[in-house]
Amino acid sequence: MKRNIAILSLVTGLVLGSTLLRDNLPTSTVQAQSAPQISLNEGQARLQNEQNTMDIVKNYQDGVVYVGVYAQPEENALSGSPFGGNMDPFEYFFGNPQQTPQPRNQNNEPEQSGVGSGFLLDKDGYILTNYHVVADSSKIRVRLHRSDKEYDATVVGKAPDYDLALLKVDNLDQNLAVPMKLGNSDNLAVGQKAIAMGAPFDLDFTVTEGIISNVGRVIPTGQRGIPQKAIQTDAAINPGNSGGPLLNSSGEVIGINTQILSPSGGQNAGIGFAIPINVAKNILPQLKAGKTVSGPRIGISGLPLAGYPLNQLRQDLIDQYKLPKQGVLVQEVTKGSPADKAGIKAGTRSFRTGIPQVPTIVLGGDVITTVNGKKVESSLDIANELFSKQNGDKVQLGVLRDGKTINVDVTLSTFEDTQQ
Repeated sequence: MKRNIAILSLVTGLVLGSTLLRDNLPTSTVQAQSAPQISLNEGQARLQNEQNTMDIVKNYQDGVVYVGVYAQPEENALSGSPFGGNMDPFEYFFGNPQQTPQPRNQNNEPEQSGVGSGFLLDKDGYILTNYHVVADSSKIRVRLHRSDKEYDATVVGKAPDYDLALLKVDNLDQNLAVPMKLGNSDNLAVGQKAIAMGAPFDLDFTVTEGIISNVGRVIPTGQRGIPQKAIQTDAAINPGNSGGPLLNSSGEVIGINTQILSPSGGQNAGIGFAIPINVAKNILPQLKAGKTVSGPRIGISGLPLAGYPLNQLRQDLIDQYKLPKQGVLVQEVTKGSPADKAGIKAGTRSFRTGIPQVPTIVLGGDVITTVNGKKVESSLDIANELFSKQNGDKVQLGVLRDGKTINVDVTLSTFEDTQQ
């Protein structure tokens, strides 16, 4: 017992001793001196970057447009049933806390099917957005910043290959219309400020900020998924931001927000992409003229020799037509197209495949093996090379014809009924 008391006394003594030692130390070595209270001026405390962002939002956000798209409702086979036109029978009995049953659309009016963004180009009511935002709409309604009024918008021109569309609104309130300035996307550098504006998740007129992460990231773009250069940014972009502007620190539009890379499935992961504004500027005159702008094409349809079903071709046919292991076998050449004018030849003998997607193949035509010296394995390789060109430019195709390799110069031009 005495031993326990001795140990307890020793521990208590150590604790008290440390307390006494602390109390005997100079105050400055134990506790921090109270910092003097400084009266902060909010205006002076703001960082230069912060103030720049606030100025951009104040001066240019009025040029952002909320885009609501509507689609004609599909005919419902259960419209006369006790479940209601838009209600699932399972939900009728068991309920769904995540969804409120909607009443039937008695008048068959278009229903809102999606949300996107856009921005004003001028006071005449021209609005630039993504093609995928408005592609399947039967009706488009837009709204400006600082106003609840909605306007009907029409699609004037479209460029599915570039994922761009030009809208037009008539009788726009001139007091609310603030056109945005278009910058130069050729002069961008990694690390520059990037400000995204739009309506992510239907949260209209939202602003996020980041930097330009890459200036020439190649991603599949447009209806055909053709690889094109894009601006990569870590500014938060989410569903609903599509078609909205990406701005620099001068308040100029440098890109049109279009896609995100999201392992989680549709939400921002710090990797977003914008179409360079110079792409839009190059085709804007054609869009205003009401045209459907396609990427440069040469006017052929073809099948890859290394892909299905040609990679299953009988050996006797491979030998007979002297087919290589890779390249694009021309199936059809559009009359009057650049390929037609250059003398590219399609095959003349058809064979059944028994495959619903490709019921027949045509043999005996040219095989395109290179374009401008670059190896061709699929039609996508041809399209990718063409996208860096304009009408009037020439491309050289390496062609295998009757077992012999020749070079064919093709001059790009517009034509009707394009295939490639």
